[in-house]
Amino acid sequence: MAKWCHGLMGGEIGLIGINLGNASGLFSHTWQFNLSGFDADVDSSGPGAVDFLRNSGIDLERNLSEGIPVDEFA
Repeated sequence: MAKWCHGLMGGEIGLIGINLGNASGLFSHTWQFNLSGFDADVDSSGPGAVDFLRNSGIDLERNLSEGIPVDEFA
């Protein structure tokens, strides 16, 4: 995800992922929140960032219409 964060930094947020783990680095819980704030056709992004998300299975168009509004997530 570091590539995604770098590619979209400074623009609208498209998704947030949270991982909880222990001191040994074992993850016990993971959540992904798809937000409606990022429009791939309008918002700026780094080279390859949108392709990276789409190739990872993120449906940006669906998130735009059905995702959690950013101001309601906070």
